[in-house]
Amino acid sequence: MVVLLLTARWVLPITAPPIEDGAVLVQKDQILAVGKRKELSAGKDAKCINLGDAILMPGLVNVHSHLELTVLRGTSRGQSFVPWLISLVARSRCMTEEDFQVSATWGAVEALRAGVTCLADTTRTGASFHALHQAGLRGITYLEVFGMHGDPAAAVSPVLARLKNLKGSSTRVSIGISPHSPYTASGPLFLVVDEMARQERIPVAVHLAEAPAESELMLSGTGEIRSRFWPYLDWPVHDWQPPATSPVKYLDRLGVLRPGTMAVHCVQVSDDDVAILAQRGVAVAHCPVSNAYLGNGVAPLKRFLSAGIPVGLGTDSAASNDTIDLLGEIKFGFLLQKAVHGCSEGLTPARMVYMATLGGAQVLGLSDLVGSLEPGKKADLTAVQLTQVHTTPCYDPYVTLVHSARADDVVLTMVDGKVLYHNGMVFSVPESGYRKKVEELSVRLKKNHPAPTAKSQSLEGTKTGTEK
Repeated sequence: MVVLLLTARWVLPITAPPIEDGAVLVQKDQILAVGKRKELSAGKDAKCINLGDAILMPGLVNVHSHLELTVLRGTSRGQSFVPWLISLVARSRCMTEEDFQVSATWGAVEALRAGVTCLADTTRTGASFHALHQAGLRGITYLEVFGMHGDPAAAVSPVLARLKNLKGSSTRVSIGISPHSPYTASGPLFLVVDEMARQERIPVAVHLAEAPAESELMLSGTGEIRSRFWPYLDWPVHDWQPPATSPVKYLDRLGVLRPGTMAVHCVQVSDDDVAILAQRGVAVAHCPVSNAYLGNGVAPLKRFLSAGIPVGLGTDSAASNDTIDLLGEIKFGFLLQKAVHGCSEGLTPARMVYMATLGGAQVLGLSDLVGSLEPGKKADLTAVQLTQVHTTPCYDPYVTLVHSARADDVVLTMVDGKVLYHNGMVFSVPESGYRKKVEELSVRLKKNHPAPTAKSQSLEGTKTGTEK
């Protein structure tokens, strides 16, 4: 049986202080030992991987992504939330099932290169399940459900069939379900999905309190979602009545907020909303770059943490972020909170890295498997080099990870003890072949949606300038 000894200048267990001149001993798919290099004995048959001047740490956990939208990076043109939604739907309608699979796989390649070993991905098509499995990554695939009118059972039926087909077909990728949001899933649909999730014993993810437009719709029934987005979808919701409360209180009134639920975004929340999330045992996926990218605001991260809500970091899709760089997410999220709230002893570089590793694993219910370097846990590791100008010198690995490191500093990604990416080479996916497919797809998408003219850009945000 192959034993690996990985050594590095710094080893970051997460649950223990950083270890200088450290090592991790791996056998098959598990961590055997973590400690000082000179204290670990690997045996004469062990294979050694000396990472040198690097930080060896648990693989990053991305708690919210949409890999099937990766090919839509750079298409937002600075749009606000509702025009962006309409544009996203328009472009997605031009994509085939094969296109979504190519896009999701390309996103998985980017994740590998960025040191991400586990993703909670929300998908309409199911493409990310196959992409994660093929790439050798770990994760949860949340199958999306939509519908503000009609029979909720009919909306759930095809998703349930897909769920049963995929469930149990991968040892690393499990299945969840996602009633997309309060403005795309009716109350009856939420109830049907909740019952199905209980019966199937699967987790739930929901986009919640993401944007001012969502809050306006729930409170008063007005705004761009009702006047622009729903008509674009041709949804007959003329008789829909708003619940006249916040999105969080609306779902709580339905009784669908409970442990096993991950609320994504939670930007537009009150103190009462935060208290409800904490009381119901709901976890939060915090996506600071996406929230800012679409002009939706700054989530109250400090209030989440003070309330004891489990919080993980997510990149969201490349269509609302442009990258799947969780290290970049850590830095932006940390600095944004400091800019808004000032310095705080409760929010440190170590806490931010925790949210991107063990904290994210806790949100997903996987903390017994991954998220920290401890004997018995899965050998899901990543290494970040410290040899570049922008990472030299390194006095504190946590500070360097938050303020200096970025995705292209990652030199190793390992899942289940298998090296999937090392020194610029991806081993689980034929990267060059997928690059060609992505480039061909982007040409076709560009023909269907040409770059805007100066005139149309000046009209951005108006009905005339919206793509249909």
